[in-house]
Amino acid sequence: MENELLPRVISFLSEEKDFVVAAKKIWYKVKALPQWKTLSFEEFLDAVDKSPEIDIIGSPDENPFKDSGLTEEEMESEIREMEKMGYYFGPSLVLKSHVPTPEELATFLQSKVDQAYDTLLKAWENRPQGDPDSEDQLLSILAEVQRLRREIRQNVSPLPKKEKDS
Repeated sequence: MENELLPRVISFLSEEKDFVVAAKKIWYKVKALPQWKTLSFEEFLDAVDKSPEIDIIGSPDENPFKDSGLTEEEMESEIREMEKMGYYFGPSLVLKSHVPTPEELATFLQSKVDQAYDTLLKAWENRPQGDPDSEDQLLSILAEVQRLRREIRQNVSPLPKKEKDS
């Protein structure tokens, strides 16, 4: 299996715009192929872990909702919704042969902070009404991420400005 799977994973990683790619994103691409439609995420990670060409960064146990008070079913539902929007949790994959340039690192950092900011804006738009403590906390986090976005844009160059901070 690995003899056929790993070249496909390497090909998918090579096609991605970012040099660090969520393992689940690649796994979903692999599972779309008929020969691997039943491949579990754990089997996928085990196979990739044996590759001398790919590094796995992070843990498959990552769960951003673990301390949220949600039930297991609610957490799984939230994670599925986030994945539908392109936000993946858990480990990431990196080709060992690719040494990122400073520009790639800066672009990656900027895109991840922008992604976090956009996610927080969506959370703000969908916040529970009548909970001032949650609103204050979310506003505080938004302000901090906005400050970080500005710092990255001012101090990391040469990157194009994406859009003005709100």
